[in-house]
Amino acid sequence: MTTVKERIAAITNATKNAPTLSGAAPAATAPAAPVPAQPVDTEPRPGRIDTLIEAQGAFVRCYPVANLIGPGNRPIAAIGIRLNRKREEDAAVVAAHKYAARITADAGDARDAALRDMDLLGDAKVVQALWRACREVVDPNDLSKGIGKHPAFPTDDWMREHLTTDQLAMLMNLYTETRRAAYPERWDLSEERMEALLSMAAKTSDTDIPEVVLAPYAREQVTHAFVYAAERLAEARTSLETLFAEVDARDATIAALRAEVERFQSGSPAASEDERAAEYVDKIRQHHDRLVGASADAPAEAPAGHHDAPGEG
Repeated sequence: MTTVKERIAAITNATKNAPTLSGAAPAATAPAAPVPAQPVDTEPRPGRIDTLIEAQGAFVRCYPVANLIGPGNRPIAAIGIRLNRKREEDAAVVAAHKYAARITADAGDARDAALRDMDLLGDAKVVQALWRACREVVDPNDLSKGIGKHPAFPTDDWMREHLTTDQLAMLMNLYTETRRAAYPERWDLSEERMEALLSMAAKTSDTDIPEVVLAPYAREQVTHAFVYAAERLAEARTSLETLFAEVDARDATIAALRAEVERFQSGSPAASEDERAAEYVDKIRQHHDRLVGASADAPAEAPAGHHDAPGEG
């Protein structure tokens, strides 16, 4: 059976040397200049994987996953993540805007507010980016075989219908892990850097600045910052508890001293006389003890009536 390509070639050969309407043979023509080779279209199409992606250096990683159901209610045991190229990222942004416009078409007076909602547009961008990045794996039991020829999910709308927000967040974390592995960023773990980040977050907590600053960092990097903040908070609480205990002890001492002063100032006269009498008796006893001690240490006196004669040595 003749193919369309073969039929086109036969017609071309038959008419190449055919006589013209005047009966003359066709004039010889100069050979046509070679047509420059057109660049290969590397734009990925749904349902296949462009083999030039890996040749261009795109990074691919495969991950085991759980609690993820694919088309036909089949569990997905592993998934491949391929970093999107700039054209794909741009296409994802455009598709997200189209989705937002489509879903708000019947919103009436609320349409403008819905289109300005960053959560709606941001989630739409995430779904579009993940649909392009998530690929099936060749063998879920051997991830070293890489990704297959098809997307992991049929369409972006299918992902919205069948995946939860938590599942989309899990896939986005895998994409972030893949990007970090492909282009590792230096993460400053110094105390000065951590303190600066915490100070920035505290001063701008009512704005989007903390989210914008931390967005480029990988999950484990943000986790490190969180753990650092938790440690500093625990230390601060311990220091405050110690300080409060010291303040309580000092307040108790001051209260006891004040009570003692008030007791002496507001005590009855009889009680004051008794205290003075007891103090006087105590002083007498102390004086008596000193006298007794002094007499015990003194030399014995000569018998009465005995006197040394004048001149006796």
